[in-house]
Amino acid sequence: YGYIKNVLYYLIRKADLIVCNSGFTSRMVVEIKDVPTNIIPYGTPLEYKPIPLNNNPTKKILCVGRIIERKGLIYLIQAMPKILDKCDAVLSIVGSGDPHIEWQLKQEIQKFNLEDKVMFLGKLSNEALIEQYKKCDVFCLPAIIDSKGDTEGLGVVLLEALNYGRPVVASGVGGITDIIKHEQTGLLAEQKNPSDLAAKLISILLDGKKAAKLAKQGCEYAKFQFSWEKIMDQWDRFYAQSKYHKKH
Repeated sequence: YGYIKNVLYYLIRKADLIVCNSGFTSRMVVEIKDVPTNIIPYGTPLEYKPIPLNNNPTKKILCVGRIIERKGLIYLIQAMPKILDKCDAVLSIVGSGDPHIEWQLKQEIQKFNLEDKVMFLGKLSNEALIEQYKKCDVFCLPAIIDSKGDTEGLGVVLLEALNYGRPVVASGVGGITDIIKHEQTGLLAEQKNPSDLAAKLISILLDGKKAAKLAKQGCEYAKFQFSWEKIMDQWDRFYAQSKYHKKH
């Protein structure tokens, strides 16, 4: 990890022009070398055909991503008892990763007697994952700045959730804030704060109008801001800038 970091620092210092995938990444680069950066996020091939929201009697919370420290899953599990005080709900976690982190999460589940409320689904096919999006009432990415100082560079999985018209709750860290604008395209919660995370999730789970509004606005924003047409236009302008830079 340290070797990769040193190589990255070297390359940034040698670069004439730099492209970053988010405002967060740009700020990190500028700390290494005070130069202008170009922010061009990842595009997505998704078609943005939102699926109508469910009205599940048992609310379904979905989280998709690698099971690693910076995803902050332990705080979402700790939020579940607070959510269950207000409504019946289940949490589905899709993905695989660090066995030690998964063991820690399962210990937390046992501590709060959540064995029938939190499910690990492992890796899923695209078709099975889409079904999970269809079934869920809200998508959650409780990311954190981990013990190594790492966090989400952008949070591309959020674009998937918005594509399917799902309201989103995420932590306000890293590049997540380039996608989730609080009370506009989703809700932002304080990282490592189960109470705040629970409050934000409950506000969506118990308010169908709010859920639908955030889902609609989030989908429209993602469709406009992260379409390949817009991304490729940004790259075209960047390469034109590169040619000008070389001539001068």
